[in-house]
Amino acid sequence: MKDCFCDGSFYIGGRVCLRPVRGDYADGVFVSQLRNHYRQWYFNPQVVTPSSHMAWCAQKSPYDEVWIVEQTVSSRPIGVTSLTIDPQARTAEYGRTMVHPQFLGQGYATEIEWTAMYLGFEFFRLTMLSGELLPVNPIAKIHDLTGWQREGLNVPGHTRPGVDTLYITIDRAQWGALSRPDFVRWLHEKQGIILQLGELD
Repeated sequence: MKDCFCDGSFYIGGRVCLRPVRGDYADGVFVSQLRNHYRQWYFNPQVVTPSSHMAWCAQKSPYDEVWIVEQTVSSRPIGVTSLTIDPQARTAEYGRTMVHPQFLGQGYATEIEWTAMYLGFEFFRLTMLSGELLPVNPIAKIHDLTGWQREGLNVPGHTRPGVDTLYITIDRAQWGALSRPDFVRWLHEKQGIILQLGELD
């Protein structure tokens, strides 16, 4: 299946669809619920409210791409993910991936991550993705599965005051050689979905 856009949403044939986050109260309620549930894994653990979400959306950069993840069979929101793009360097920081507790343990976090990586490399045509996270964050094991490289703790230029910071990266060559075919195999083995991709230029 080829990637497609419907009403601004991105879908590549799996169980999840990524739609742009809205600065309205409904999305604010959902984001607040997730962010406050998982705030111990964030560098900034402050409480988020629907109103603070709306204020943030009103002033966010156009290169800060944030998506609500919806379950394709129901259009129900089940998570959040994002890419913060540097248009000059053609790179992006991947982050903010959260899955509603009701959908944990079903492979959604892995599928969301691979879908965001696909979007970064094959739609935006970026050269590298990176991320910064707390090393105790349980999602770190998913980064290992999807092909990210652990560059190390407290790498210069990628540190946060008072906490250890794990810096991870994946470049376009690694995506094409390893993660991309792994994603296709994973979709087929776990969900019976055949994703046909063209050549990666």
